[in-house]
Amino acid sequence: MPSRRPTAPRQDRRPDAPHPGGAHPDGPHPDGARRGRPQPTPEQARAATRPVMWFSLVLLTAVVVPMMGVRWPLPLVSGALALAALVVGVYALVRVWRAGVRGAIVPTLAISLVLAAYLLVSAVVQAAMWPAYAAYADCTDRALTVQAERACRAELEDAVTDRILGQEAPAADRS
Repeated sequence: MPSRRPTAPRQDRRPDAPHPGGAHPDGPHPDGARRGRPQPTPEQARAATRPVMWFSLVLLTAVVVPMMGVRWPLPLVSGALALAALVVGVYALVRVWRAGVRGAIVPTLAISLVLAAYLLVSAVVQAAMWPAYAAYADCTDRALTVQAERACRAELEDAVTDRILGQEAPAADRS
């Protein structure tokens, strides 16, 4: 009796047929579909990424405002802008995710949201240390030399350390 060789099951050769292991032999699925999700149309992708533009603009403004060298309390505006960036950024991330837009935009949004959160925390800390930062701004305005600027920075560090540790600076040390 001749031995019968086992045969492999027949594979469906249609382009939209599922493939063993879930991967298409030619790389990504030809029509771009992933797990039943159709690729977004260009109009859908554009509509989903529009909030990303606003998020980027608000976040960039929140980064640039403190660098402008403006007087207090204007740098605290970056905190309000960072909060707005967080809200718009989360909204943008949800819109992009739901629309099925993938690629570098999702991790970029996530990293930018971390930056916005850092800016918000920085602004809150500066608000809590307002008297020390106001004294530092006055000191640097009066400083004419690099040594005087270093002294201002040392005073700021001492004031912040005292504030964090809950100590009040003696009245004679305040200027």
